[in-house]
Amino acid sequence: MVALGRESGEVLWRRDYGAEFPVGRAFHGVSASPVPTADGSRLVQQFGGTLAALDAASGDVVWQSEDFGPVSQSHPVLLDLAEGSGRGVAAVLG
Repeated sequence: MVALGRESGEVLWRRDYGAEFPVGRAFHGVSASPVPTADGSRLVQQFGGTLAALDAASGDVVWQSEDFGPVSQSHPVLLDLAEGSGRGVAAVLG
């Protein structure tokens, strides 16, 4: 994954998450788009059956879910939960 500056296009950071999040090959390949949080401080990314929040400034892993199984072709969705419950992330995994 690579992060580029909006104005200049220069590389801000580049990370290979292959060792941290091994993803098997799927029949149609693997794809997922990172989803930014509302404040822009994190990116939520699906790696196979695992969801992870990445620090948008550095690419560091802030948290990750357990591995829920084989590769999926979905993209995470950020949710505002019931009043007082905060926010959450939903995705089709496994």
